[in-house]
Amino acid sequence: MIFTALFILPFGDGAVRANSSEEGMNGLLRAYVAQGLSVDPSEIEVGQLRVVGQKTLPDGKITEVKAVRGGRLLGRVIFVVTLSQDNGVSSEQWVSADVQQVREVLVARRTLHRLDILEQEDVAFQSMRVRHQRARYATDLAQVIGKRLTQSLRKGMPIRSVQLEEAPLIRRGERVTITFRSGGLKIITAGEAKQDGRLGETIKVVNLDSQKMIFAEVFDSGDVRIEQPK
Repeated sequence: MIFTALFILPFGDGAVRANSSEEGMNGLLRAYVAQGLSVDPSEIEVGQLRVVGQKTLPDGKITEVKAVRGGRLLGRVIFVVTLSQDNGVSSEQWVSADVQQVREVLVARRTLHRLDILEQEDVAFQSMRVRHQRARYATDLAQVIGKRLTQSLRKGMPIRSVQLEEAPLIRRGERVTITFRSGGLKIITAGEAKQDGRLGETIKVVNLDSQKMIFAEVFDSGDVRIEQPK
């Protein structure tokens, strides 16, 4: 069996004895996971410790802890604990534990609907125990304010980054100003957007004077442009 780990945390002379207390083992595992996730150990909770194949850990000093799957540090995690005996002989023991990270995440303060553009009063911070490293929850107001939801959320549900998109500068059905430039010629007229549009996107617009459908680039809120080369 080949063990892989992204991080190895040696404890050296400061290690506690493996059978001293479950609290001592929890502290070692918390420190290891916190280092691997680059967070403070106070954010990590370790519970449901089990020694694989035995009731308790054998006597010895813990000199190293590593995860069997180095990229997986949350959820049900299996660790390999290296024990050093008083006679200098080392051995390895598998230990499994339930590991969670306590994080302040943003949740919906009320029921929110798809295509809603989020404002500060729509969200609130809430402590949450996270068991999956790939759960990309929003943790900063700057990540969500002004963004548009791609799906509806019930009150209290955490907001994930994959549920957000940049809000369009122009919305379908909105009146817009069309600016046409060609050489020294400049024409400004009114139009109606037939598609949502973000900055730099080309969308369908109806020229309200001619009733013709045209394609124009979103330049600003309520402003589209058509540039003809000289």
